[in-house]
Amino acid sequence: ICEEYVEAVRHCVSLGADLGFDAIKTCYTGSRTSFETVISASRNVPIVIAGGPCVDEEAIVGASREAIQAGAAGVSFGRNIFGRSNPAEFVRRIRDELNRAMPRALGGNANVSKEK
Repeated sequence: ICEEYVEAVRHCVSLGADLGFDAIKTCYTGSRTSFETVISASRNVPIVIAGGPCVDEEAIVGASREAIQAGAAGVSFGRNIFGRSNPAEFVRRIRDELNRAMPRALGGNANVSKEK
């Protein structure tokens, strides 16, 4: 989580959009509100969050949910999946959680409002 680097993350995402990237993988900035500014900087280039080192399951699930609610296209995890004692169970959990968080217009089940 890159809470202290929100402005830098936002700037790098904006540069990626300016350079014509098809998608951008970046770190989650710690809150839905701060990540919404990152999403805005992407100018509709899909954003996925990186997992980084294997962290507490509740923390990574919560960050994933908030990122999707902020407008992220998805997640890109390695160690946070394969570092678990039961990777398949974690993938099912994250899939179900993200499907609930994703707006219906994008194929999810959530009735998402802008209220935080």
